[in-house]
This record gives sequence, C-alpha cells and structure tokens, in this order.
Amino acid sequence: MMRNVSRQPDSDCSDCIARVVSDEMDEIIYVSDPVSYDLLFLNAAGKKQMGLTDIRGKCYRLLQRRDTPCPFCTNALLTCDAFHVWEHTSPVNHRHYLLRDKLIRWKGRLARLELAVDVTESENISEAARRRLGIERILMECIRMLGSEKHFSQAVHMILSHLGELHEADRAYIFEHIEGEGGAHIFNNTFEWCRKGVAPQKGILQHVACNDIRFWIEGLRQQGCIVLDSVESLRETCPEAYAVIKPQDIESLIAVPLLLDGAVTGFIGVDNPRRNRDDLSLLRSLAYFTTNEQKKRSMERELRWMSCHDALTKLHNRNSYMLALKSLEASPPRVLGVAFVDLNGLKRINDRHGHGAGDEYIRAVSAVFLRHFRAEDLFRVGGDEFVFLCPNIAKEVFEGKIAALRKEVDETYPGALSLGCLWRDDALDVMDMVRQADGLMYKEKERFHAHP
Repeated sequence: MMRNVSRQPDSDCSDCIARVVSDEMDEIIYVSDPVSYDLLFLNAAGKKQMGLTDIRGKCYRLLQRRDTPCPFCTNALLTCDAFHVWEHTSPVNHRHYLLRDKLIRWKGRLARLELAVDVTESENISEAARRRLGIERILMECIRMLGSEKHFSQAVHMILSHLGELHEADRAYIFEHIEGEGGAHIFNNTFEWCRKGVAPQKGILQHVACNDIRFWIEGLRQQGCIVLDSVESLRETCPEAYAVIKPQDIESLIAVPLLLDGAVTGFIGVDNPRRNRDDLSLLRSLAYFTTNEQKKRSMERELRWMSCHDALTKLHNRNSYMLALKSLEASPPRVLGVAFVDLNGLKRINDRHGHGAGDEYIRAVSAVFLRHFRAEDLFRVGGDEFVFLCPNIAKEVFEGKIAALRKEVDETYPGALSLGCLWRDDALDVMDMVRQADGLMYKEKERFHAHP
C-alpha cells in the first residue's frame, strides 16, 4: 500500500512539472488524438499565439480554422521512435513554423505530440538573402551583357527585361536627355521593355519637355530616387507630370537617375512594380553600369568620328577621302563631279593676324561649302586643300553649285579660291578625274600668284 501511495505523488508531480515547463516555453506544444483529432493539450504559448482560451474541440478547427481534417496532416507519417520535421505557415497568425511531430503515450493512449518553433524572422532573413543573391546574379548577367553584346541596344533591352521581371512590372525603360532646337531641354524614351499584353509607350514619349516631367528631375536630383505609390497624388501637386503619366495606365512607379558628372542626364525606371518595390539596389546598380557603358560607347563614337573628320571644319578628313576614293573605284557611280579647292592667302593671314585668324578663315569658307554641297561629299585633305566628290549629280546642278559657291566666297574673301573641277558621265576613271581636277586647280593657283 505504501508503495502505491509513493508512486502516485511522483506521477502527479512529473505531470505538473511537465505542464509548468511547457507553459514557460515560447514554442507551441500541443497534443492531439490521431484518430478523433480531439485537442488534448495546448501550452500557454500556443493559446496566446492561436488566440484561444477554450481548447475543447478538434485540432484542425482550433489550430487551423478548418472544418475538416487538414489535407497536409502528418499523422500517417508518425512513429514513436523519431520526430518527423516539416514546415508550415499558420493561416491564423500568418507566422511560419518549424514543426517536430511524433507519437507518444498520453494518459494510457497513443497521442500526437507537436513542437512548433516560430521561424518567421529567420525565414524572412533567408528570403531576403535569396532575393539578394538573385539580384546579384541578375546584375552580373547584365554586366556581362553590356560587355559582350555587339549591339548596345540589344544588351539594354535584355537588361530591362530582367529588371521588369524582378519587379513584376508592366514596363521598364530608360529616358535620356537631349538638347532640342534652340537649346531646349527635352527627354526621349530611348529604350523600353513591356510585359506581355502591355501596350508600348516609347513611340509617344519622345521630345518630352523638361517642365512636363520636372517632378522626376527634381525628385531624382534631391532624393536620388522616385518611389511613387499612387499616381493620383500628382493630380494636384504636379499636374504636368500627371497629364503625362495617367494616360499610360500607370498606377505606381520607381525610378533612379542616370548621372554624368553629378548632373541628371536621364533616368531608368519601372511602371506598376508588384514585387521588391522597396529594393532599388538593382535599379541603382544598372543605372551606374548603364551610364558608364553609355559614356564608354560615346567616347568610342567620338574617337571614330575624330578618325574620319577634321576637328577644325567638321568636314571629312584625308582618311575618309582615301576610303571614299576606294569605294568609288570599286563601284563607279553613273556620273561624277569632282572639284579640287585651294584657299589662297592663308599664309598671309597667319603671318599678319595670327593662326587664330587663319583658322577662322578656313571655318568661314568651309561653312560656305556646306551651304552648297552635302557634308558627305566634302573632304579637307590638307591645311588649305579641299576635295569635293559628288556622285550621281546632274552636270547643270554641279556646275551651278560651283558657280554659286565661288560667288559667295568672293563676296567676303575676294580671290580666295583656286578651284579646278570637272564632270563626267561615261567611262569614269575616278583617279584620273581627281588628277585632272587637281591639275586645273594648280593652273588657277598659278594665275593667282602671277596676278596677286
């Protein structure tokens, strides 16, 4: 009898201790009947997190707010030997839990034990890390595209598609500043990506006045970004921008500036982003690399231009002239007009008034050439020597232009031109025509020096 009495307090004490300990834990602990689904026990943390005071009822109703047993129930997988580990997000409090389940003996019968640890914060951190890794992967891919794609526009379009998909946006685009007529500051939508089913807007977003999008420019300059949650907020504060945006079915947008030497030269943005609206890291990185690539390609274009053009007159230079001769020889035109021109008196102007005056003399005469002939037909081949190569031009037109050109130059600089020209429409020999025009020019030059 004493033996029985001594065991009863020990059993009660153990049960009491287990309940106290479980109620002190932050983790949810519950026990249920795996056959009837009756909830047998729920600790204090579980009651608090599930918002329960009365635990009488079915586990699926109390813990999952379901009318029938959970389709994801793990009862069939449980044993008494080891925990079954899985994850689940609660429909009650929307927290994410790491779950450990097994079968235990509970008051003389087999029961289901579950321990639930809230891992929402660590899950959020993991999701942020995965997103960051995804963004870094996309960024590296975009940098690779910019460096390897032969055509810059193709690389930019692929980059915008990555950007649009990351943000689940309707559009991703680039606007760039250009100088319009009369020095007006305008912006063009130069690149665009659209989600399937979204109408392109690039065609109608050309020559946008700076004042119409001052909302963008001021925001980009002052805050370094634009995060617009609702376009309707612009209706009163910035009606010009609202008038541009609203017809495009834009409800929200994010954008960052393209910067050159600290000045806003454009922006890259997305319309109606549905994901990652608070993460501008990819936008900023792409803006930086895109701007650098644009600067590099602009320098490459400038170097190519300089290799083919004369810096003083902006006409084609001797390199271009030699290439043009080869092209005309390889594929002779139906007719050709050729002129050789030498500027008289350049040395005298340099000696008397300095080389600055001489340069102005060359620029002024070159400007007259451009008023009468196409820029692609004009070449400065020496300090004071020019060649005109005019394919497929009618004889009367060619000779009329030469006469008008000579007359205009003579009005400002009398006797400035020594000019030899000829036109042919049969049995063309380009090099022979060039030699003959050169010879005619030198005969005029001799007459100028004979009668200064």
